[in-house]
Amino acid sequence: MTYIAAFKNPGFASIISDMRVTWSSKEQKCGYNTALKTGILFCGCIFGLSGNLVRGREFILAVKAELTKPMTPAESWYKFNQIVSNYNFRKCKNDHFQAILSTRASGTPELLLLDSMQGLHPFEFDHGWVSIGSGKPFLDKFVTERCIPEIKKFIEKHSHLATIYPYILCLKFIEISESFERKHLEKFDVGGLFHFIYQTDMLDATQDPALYVLSAADLENKTVYTWLYRICRVHNGKGLLVDKWAPSDGDYDKPVMQNKRFMSFDSITWPEMPQSLNESFKNHIIDKVEEQPWYFFCGFGFTNPTHRKTHAFHFTTKGDFIISKNLKLDPRAKQIIANNFEKVIKTEERS
Repeated sequence: MTYIAAFKNPGFASIISDMRVTWSSKEQKCGYNTALKTGILFCGCIFGLSGNLVRGREFILAVKAELTKPMTPAESWYKFNQIVSNYNFRKCKNDHFQAILSTRASGTPELLLLDSMQGLHPFEFDHGWVSIGSGKPFLDKFVTERCIPEIKKFIEKHSHLATIYPYILCLKFIEISESFERKHLEKFDVGGLFHFIYQTDMLDATQDPALYVLSAADLENKTVYTWLYRICRVHNGKGLLVDKWAPSDGDYDKPVMQNKRFMSFDSITWPEMPQSLNESFKNHIIDKVEEQPWYFFCGFGFTNPTHRKTHAFHFTTKGDFIISKNLKLDPRAKQIIANNFEKVIKTEERS
């Protein structure tokens, strides 16, 4: 299962996803945090997939096989509805899957739910966001109480930067999925880094490169430890590359940074994907990643829940990075982190 959340503002919609996939056998339950579950379904429609990914993948590939001719978003959406009406969905509970769809067939993004047991229908909501997946019992409350108020304040102050908020939401999700709450989230079959895809009135697109910074403090010894996560869509959005400079297995009690890199591809975004990717292709992807900006968005979060007093971020299209490619923090980045822990110290002194 997973957690897929979609957020909508006038002329803009985003679909955010985690990266965890789980499966069960008679003996045990297993999972990994490297799955890709969002993409462009066809021109004018993006999706986030939850539930039985095998059955969901079969459906998505069937749709992509039918919608190969160039069409307008409205024409594609009409054809898609015909496919849904004629598709032989399996009604067994174990085959159940859902997908959040955002379509701009009407000229502006609209959110709908595709349910393999109940069909296609609009969401009924008035608070600007919806979600599906096994993480709903825990994360819906988190979004309502911790995320939405902060995003509303941000948009009220910076309405011209409304497209930035999915990065901020991913920062808040990553802050809990990659630190103290990790094991609790994985009990809900949710985990890994969060990323997003988005849609405007005119286009469907994947996010730009993002760098997420998590910090922990040993206040007694006045030492701060920092770990970094970089997310980058690759191969025209068909895949995802992740770089992690972080503790192994989320062990934040030990300040040991380990560098790991992995690529995630899936036929839901790349139907022609070969069964195995050779080293030449992987090197080609890495070369293309090097050509992309180091980051568009850099967000700062904190591992210990008691130390989370503020969030800060930096975004740029000018290359004036506050954390360099060799992971050096410039004075601005250090000050952002220090400001948070100064507030923590002051709070502790008053208590």
